[in-house]
Amino acid sequence: MRNHVESAPIIVVGHITKHEQVGPLRQSRYYPNEPIQLCRITIRIENVLRGHVDSPTAEIYYFISVKFNGPQRMGMIGHGGRWQIGDRLIFFLQRDSGVLRTVIDTWAVAAVPVPTGAHPSYRPGSGETTVDSVIDILLDKGEGCDDKQFAFAVSSFSKDFWDLPYTVQKLRQIADGPDIAAAQAAKNELEYLARGGRPEHMKQASQARKEDNQ
Repeated sequence: MRNHVESAPIIVVGHITKHEQVGPLRQSRYYPNEPIQLCRITIRIENVLRGHVDSPTAEIYYFISVKFNGPQRMGMIGHGGRWQIGDRLIFFLQRDSGVLRTVIDTWAVAAVPVPTGAHPSYRPGSGETTVDSVIDILLDKGEGCDDKQFAFAVSSFSKDFWDLPYTVQKLRQIADGPDIAAAQAAKNELEYLARGGRPEHMKQASQARKEDNQ
């Protein structure tokens, strides 16, 4: 996932207002036996984390493989994916022939669900990277996010966003916060990092717990 954050020239947070299939099925350039469908969604943009978008709304194009049956498929419910009208996601985009397209097609990693609500006043802190901004959106409790949703957001946070020091910092803040369920979920995630994280991560996460106990 982090590769998409680093490579995508445009990253926005928005919620889906419209979905359409564009034209007939086409033949895949790379897999001739797999028909593909061009789709277009319209989103209302809430945050621009990288790049520039002129309008508060945007149309995003992407292809899906109609034969692909994997669990990580991009797109709307009923069309192979899991999105619904009104869903809020982080979209990793590029410009192609004057329109916005997802950085890859079919795979769900080109757009990440945001269960933490809206963040209309969000501004990155001094020195924060785009990866940090993505983590902020996914781990800060926003407008319209209740305690149950926030706990779910913490427990389902993708470990693919590997900026360990910043992730640990955010999880420690949540663990010390007032939301009991989210605090417990954050403690569980910190424990997971200490027990089963990659070796270079374990020392830092363990050290964070030691400092908490001093």
